[in-house]
Amino acid sequence: MTNESEKIILTRRDLHRIPEEGLQEYETSRYILERVKKISKSWINYRVQETAVAVFFEGKNKSKRTIGWRADIDGLPITEETGDSYASVHPGWMHACGHDVHTAIALELLDYFSKIQPADNLLILFQPAEENECGGQRIYNNHLLAGWEPTEIYALHCNPSLPTGTVSTRSGVLFASACELTVTFEGTSGHAAMPQNSADLIVAAADFIQQTQQIISRKKDPLEPAVISYGVITGGDVYNILPGKVSLKGTIRSLNEETKEKLETNLKKSAASIEVFHDCKITLDFNYRGYLPVINNEELTHKFINYIKHRTDIAFEIAKPTLAGEDFGFLSNIFPGMMFWLGVNSPYGLHHPKFKPDEEALMIGFEICAGFLQERLNEE
Repeated sequence: MTNESEKIILTRRDLHRIPEEGLQEYETSRYILERVKKISKSWINYRVQETAVAVFFEGKNKSKRTIGWRADIDGLPITEETGDSYASVHPGWMHACGHDVHTAIALELLDYFSKIQPADNLLILFQPAEENECGGQRIYNNHLLAGWEPTEIYALHCNPSLPTGTVSTRSGVLFASACELTVTFEGTSGHAAMPQNSADLIVAAADFIQQTQQIISRKKDPLEPAVISYGVITGGDVYNILPGKVSLKGTIRSLNEETKEKLETNLKKSAASIEVFHDCKITLDFNYRGYLPVINNEELTHKFINYIKHRTDIAFEIAKPTLAGEDFGFLSNIFPGMMFWLGVNSPYGLHHPKFKPDEEALMIGFEICAGFLQERLNEE
């Protein structure tokens, strides 16, 4: 194992120990800043906003082109079960989505490009709150990138189902739009033995859930991928009292705007019919929070795939779109962008308490990113 690969593995383990909630990544941000402050070059500047850190390398050609690289830094509210010696020291939190891998690779890129001034400008963005608050939208709206706006931006995401040494991407839609859906049912509560005198909101919610799946199977083009799933249902405290309020929380995922709008329309129609039949009031709250589809720019994706195919040490696969969400979609909706999957060969998937990426993928990911960014920075 080379010194460089040992270093990036140790960096990832340091980060893995300290997963934090979005916008609360204080230890992680301090760790990143310690690395940034060790670099003393007149052509490198940085900004901090909340827990976000942006590092700007001024190109020696004084070009107006700025190549951007984004890494997300937050963790997930999952109790780790890997049993590793470097497991999370924050109870109930884990880097179960590979953001420790993403950040470790970005820190290695920081060190690499600090040694020789690039031809064009380079922006490395350590972005908070990918999982919970659309950190990409937040840092953009709060002007962290003012004057440093990238002309093109890139990112990667761990993929546990791909072998180490394999990358995958595609032109067009890679990740879906993601909407947080809250459905609230309100009506008259009453005795469970006399349902005719009240609104049975649990039954109303059950009807709504069933109609939701009929929307997916019968009101949507079967060739257009989409899903509506509920992860939370709450209502009632006593076994023999029909509650006066019930709520559902779930997610809507789709790959295009037209499908998204049809799903919303049909959910509203279902709610209206159930309100009449069950004599209750239903409120629908659709919250997209900036989680737009990740749509890979055709030209930039072609350049990346061409770069990968010229490397004999890397395997490449054309990716299929996924209904997972990624807030990189907000940034790539503003700036031409491209994201790719990095194979990490984990026996457990993303968001699993035993997710464990192959650490050999760290150096592979860094070498891919450094080589491609160097090529983009030096392109005439």
